[in-house]
Amino acid sequence: MNYTLKKNEIAKAIAETVAYFDIFDYPLTCFEIWKYSPEKCELNDIEKILAAGGNGLDSKDGFYFLADREEIIRIRRKRRETFAKKIKIAARAVRYLKLIPWLKMIAIGNIMGAHNLKSSGDIDFFIVTKRGRIWLARFFSIIFVKLMDLRPQKNNIKDKICLSFFIAEDSMCLKDLMLSDEAGGKDAYFIYWLSGLKPIYEIGGWYEKLIEKNLWLKNYLPNWEATKPLAPKKDGSALFRLLKNTASFLFSPFEPLARIIQKKIMPPDMKILMNKDTRVVISDKIIKTHINDRRELYRKLWREKINKMNNENYE
Repeated sequence: MNYTLKKNEIAKAIAETVAYFDIFDYPLTCFEIWKYSPEKCELNDIEKILAAGGNGLDSKDGFYFLADREEIIRIRRKRRETFAKKIKIAARAVRYLKLIPWLKMIAIGNIMGAHNLKSSGDIDFFIVTKRGRIWLARFFSIIFVKLMDLRPQKNNIKDKICLSFFIAEDSMCLKDLMLSDEAGGKDAYFIYWLSGLKPIYEIGGWYEKLIEKNLWLKNYLPNWEATKPLAPKKDGSALFRLLKNTASFLFSPFEPLARIIQKKIMPPDMKILMNKDTRVVISDKIIKTHINDRRELYRKLWREKINKMNNENYE
């Protein structure tokens, strides 16, 4: 292997990785750069190249960022503090949502998991449900969140729970929801979103099953490894499980009705976008309602940052 060529590829991957997370004001540690790099390498390779400098990056307190962007260290630390507050809200919601018998897993979704949540933003839940019960699971999830006054409103999303992504257990491979690579580069947002999911409720190893169904991630993040969550071994007491099983038996026949009701009351803009592309996907296996999907914008901003870095390095 040509070491100089390999070194150049790693240096390029470092710059592109830091540039992408800069869109979200998120400086990276050396380990994070290695973990999220698209180039297969050793952590020591990253350390050597960063130590050599001359790559258009600055560093402070163990963080690496684009030149003259030191202020985002403060932003990252502030959002870390925000996480503590929002995780309590999420945990409160989960205490009630886990009463729903068809939920397999609940995770917080964000570009870097829960640790990069904005104080003014809501909390995105990604939920895995039992096969054939996705509409009932969503129906009762919305009811519970609304009763807790955690349902986002048009002008009030701060600290609310956003229920915009449900998948059934028999449809956990999410690769088809990515933007096409040919359309302007890889769908980095989706890749980092999926790799950054933070499970806060799961019984029966459903997070591990999700990762097993999405091992294609390793094609984009060869150094990344999923973090195994600490999950309870049992879903409550025997009585609790009996009550959930009874509820499942009583309500399961109403899955078709739950589908009809929810489709009927969907907002007009959601109906217009339904199954036109990957923004709003509605089926009996996937319910993804990201009307304001900004992935194309992020991809454009990423290319602009990379081009700017390349131009500055050759000046």
